[in-house]
Amino acid sequence: MKTRTLRRMFGVLLGSAALTAGTLSGAAQAGSVSHTRAVPVNMDAHQAKILLLSRKLSHHRAEIHRADNGAPVSGLQVVFTTAGSREYICQAFTDPNGTAACDAQLPSDLEVANILVNGYEAHFRGDGIHAPTSADGTYGIGAGDP
Repeated sequence: MKTRTLRRMFGVLLGSAALTAGTLSGAAQAGSVSHTRAVPVNMDAHQAKILLLSRKLSHHRAEIHRADNGAPVSGLQVVFTTAGSREYICQAFTDPNGTAACDAQLPSDLEVANILVNGYEAHFRGDGIHAPTSADGTYGIGAGDP
């Protein structure tokens, strides 16, 4: 009898373990998320202007288009920063033409030399649908108002 009792207990334990493993496996499958690949996008950054007398940075502009068909992508947030030190300049959302544009005050006197040499960077960090991308832009110099 002791052998039968041990076999039953062992069978119950194995059955419980199998049931638990199956339940956990089913829960893992039910909770799994389908990971689709983010759509690749391309960005182009254009020349902006440093307006020395008014201490402004104007005409930051970046365009985002789908890499597969060239269609413009609207509603994406683009952040413009100084190159190298990555000091924040401004941000904008792309319009129906895929263009984000903004103006800003000159960040600091120390950044003037940096931006003259290195320009600016435009960044889109990705949104789960579209892949992240970035581009470099340059500055031209102006005296006063745009």
